[in-house]
Amino acid sequence: MAATRTQGITVDSNGNLTIDKEHRGVRICFRLGPLSQEDAEHRLDAEIARVESELEHKAASQPRFADCAARYLAESQHKRSVKLVAWHIRLLYPYLGNLEVNRVHDRTLEPFIADRVAAGVTATTINRSLEVVRTILNRSARSYRDDDGRPWLDALPPLITMLPETPRLPYPITWETDCSRSCLHALVVWRSSPSTRACARATSADWNGRGRFPCPRWAAVCS
Repeated sequence: MAATRTQGITVDSNGNLTIDKEHRGVRICFRLGPLSQEDAEHRLDAEIARVESELEHKAASQPRFADCAARYLAESQHKRSVKLVAWHIRLLYPYLGNLEVNRVHDRTLEPFIADRVAAGVTATTINRSLEVVRTILNRSARSYRDDDGRPWLDALPPLITMLPETPRLPYPITWETDCSRSCLHALVVWRSSPSTRACARATSADWNGRGRFPCPRWAAVCS
């Protein structure tokens, strides 16, 4: 194939013209046959214009994260956690709301995470917000579609990295703490109905048979 005066148009030994050009990441390739150079250039210009139009339409129709979050929130109205989901979305909106959904990933989440950490928010709470982001991205890729049937997120959803969480240390229950809880339970049982008061007396008698009550208040409640 020999090059012609126009980049992307070549001609073979038989005079057949071929268009093979990449424009803005889109490959344009056609075998034109024995056309004139001018006709081949017009065809190339038309194809470039078509690619430009399609890219502009695609960019204009690309949903924002706010659009996806609004749909997810609308579909979550029946859930008991809808208020909590809305709270997380309000926190995320200043950072992600105007971004196209395909631009939401770990790097664009860094300012949100940094500000939350600076505010003293625990990693567990931050991760709950990141889980909302992950759910919205998954639904945008798998469930939400435009009028032409194309997914709102036309790629695999990115992996959202969670922060390492520090588990809470076990809280030892002392005898005094257990005693207070037992007395509260006995008081609830005592006041509930006459039939359950017998249970409270039985519990009290059992403790008395061991030679001790959990605490003096137990005896006062169950006597």
